[in-house]
Amino acid sequence: MTPKEKRRVRERRKAVLPALAAVLLLAAGCSADPPPPVRETAPPATPVPYPDDKTIYIATGSIGAGFNPHLAADQGVVTTAIAAMTLPSPFAPVQSPTGVRWELQKDFVTSAEVTKTEPFTVTYRIHKNAQWSDGLPVTGDDFSYLWQQMARRPNAVAPAGYRLIDSVATSSGGKTVEVRFAAAYPAWRELFTDLLPSHVLRGTPSGFETGMDSGMPVSAGPFLIRSIDQTRDEVRLIRNDRYWATPSVLDQIVLRRAGTVPQMVGSVRAHDSAIVNFSSGPATQAELSAVPGTRTSRNPVPRALTVTANTRTPAMRETPVRSAVLGAIDRQLVTFAAAGDEVVTRFANTVYAPTDAGYKPVDRPRLDNARIESLLVGAGYRRGPVVTEESEEESGAETSESSEVPESQSPGSSGRTPATTHPATTRPAQPTTGTPAPSSGDPASPSGASPSGTAGSTERDDSDMASVPVGVAPFQKDGRDLTIRVGAISGDPRATSAAANIVDQLRAMGIRAGTRLLSGNELYGPALTKSEVDLVVGWMAVGVPPAAAFASQVDCGPPKSGSAETSSSSASASASNSAAPASSGAPTPGPSTSAPSSSVPSSSGAPGGNADSDYISNTSGLCDDELIRLAREVLSAEDPAPILETAEPLLAAQSVYLPIYQEMSLVGVTDHVTGVPLTGPIQVGIFGDADLWDQK
Repeated sequence: MTPKEKRRVRERRKAVLPALAAVLLLAAGCSADPPPPVRETAPPATPVPYPDDKTIYIATGSIGAGFNPHLAADQGVVTTAIAAMTLPSPFAPVQSPTGVRWELQKDFVTSAEVTKTEPFTVTYRIHKNAQWSDGLPVTGDDFSYLWQQMARRPNAVAPAGYRLIDSVATSSGGKTVEVRFAAAYPAWRELFTDLLPSHVLRGTPSGFETGMDSGMPVSAGPFLIRSIDQTRDEVRLIRNDRYWATPSVLDQIVLRRAGTVPQMVGSVRAHDSAIVNFSSGPATQAELSAVPGTRTSRNPVPRALTVTANTRTPAMRETPVRSAVLGAIDRQLVTFAAAGDEVVTRFANTVYAPTDAGYKPVDRPRLDNARIESLLVGAGYRRGPVVTEESEEESGAETSESSEVPESQSPGSSGRTPATTHPATTRPAQPTTGTPAPSSGDPASPSGASPSGTAGSTERDDSDMASVPVGVAPFQKDGRDLTIRVGAISGDPRATSAAANIVDQLRAMGIRAGTRLLSGNELYGPALTKSEVDLVVGWMAVGVPPAAAFASQVDCGPPKSGSAETSSSSASASASNSAAPASSGAPTPGPSTSAPSSSVPSSSGAPGGNADSDYISNTSGLCDDELIRLAREVLSAEDPAPILETAEPLLAAQSVYLPIYQEMSLVGVTDHVTGVPLTGPIQVGIFGDADLWDQK
């Protein structure tokens, strides 16, 4: 190549290079945020279903809204079943020819015995392998947590035994638990059943009351809850693979609503449901018994429907008024409203349930109209003008005008859940005004009915409550109608139906009434202490020691300071690692710091200086010195029967408690399962040995 040609090539390159650079820059600018490189990914793992080869389906009633076995409102067949299969207990009930005896569960506690008599002390030694299904150990913290909750929470099941405890101390890494009592307690074996996972519930707001509404968060029994479907009324339990003792034979147990009677019988006939356990009438039992290979039995359920008067309200402070109001209630009609044609056991004994050892029937017929009127007249009430169509329309119009006031300006609009009234009370009558009721500490309050709490000084707004029916003359005092609010838990169809029926009966008698449907927390808390309800329709637990049940109804003592829940479990955890026992809830570790207490409950009804402001000693608020004395005595009695027989008419005379009926359940077992009993102790039903059940 000549020099001239070489020069031309160099010039071309100089011209091309800038253009090429521009192209490269443009390309780079367009791809400043390139997509991520494509990488190979493994296909998503297919979820492995839990083994279901051995699955038993149980037809039940509605599963309910909550599953805490220590709340009276949550009692029922499904709650009993879940607790028996998922929660640990130091002792378990066993049926014997002489009654129920409580046997030590050595798989859970290696020993449990009275180690001192002064003070009365019980020592538990927890199995070293006992653990919750999340891998954390079962320790003395779980004993302490249950004591703290039972001693202080409203609507707890027979809390009197727990309130007798002075301290719960732990040692040996939390596996030794020392429980000290203020006095001897012969029924100590029945305490600490169905222990709850403190490490889960303690950190949850209202964990004790609502933490189990969607089931047990963790388990320390042979089964654990896999799922709860409230829409389908179904609870599915699976084998607990972290259970340290002998594993269950079955893979799964499914509790589900039976549906209609034909659907239930059809599922049994088709071998879909192997067991039946729900409330029903005699016709259902006859139909189910006709299915070949099916055995049936009628068993008691550990709950009873009751009506309790709230003596904190102005209307219920006086015994004659309570006697008239409760005496006006036809218990048979209430039973029909709540249970329909189901088989139940009606009773009237105020200290024993029909399934308690020592129960004796008591006949207390409904008061006649003349006696009811006499009691109310004696309390200062008189019949007002008979309600006519015209007067009802006028009062309804006046109330309609007053109801146009904005909610933020209306009396009683304090953020509480609004009252839900009975359908018959949709046309309210104009309320009458009057002076505020005296507080619970007012000397004018009857000595036999000092409420255990502070009644509100502001008069309750009953403007949404209907007048009595047309043609009926209302009972009035000082120109004001006698009004009764009947409270019930909104999600409980039996209790709400019973409450509505009671309202019907009272209105027909001339007593203005309406229902107030609330959550369990509200009904057994602010609604009582703020006098928002005069009567409470709800469930009482059955199968607890009668002495503890009676003492829980009349106890008015303040809570012990040692039962106050600590803000953190760290102190208790550190104490559990110490060789010396540490008193749970006490200011400093060590047995010498156990909470001061007295075995004599206070009759004032007001909590002590360290008590919770919302503490409720009993539902009725009744504080009677003689009943409190008997309650203190009966808790430590080796034979409580004579004391309870003395207490029964005294409690009945106070007119604070009206038993309605104890529920019964139809149990059916087919020949497609083995090891399933037809009956069992009322505390666990047929579910006490569910880990031994098998399919044929």
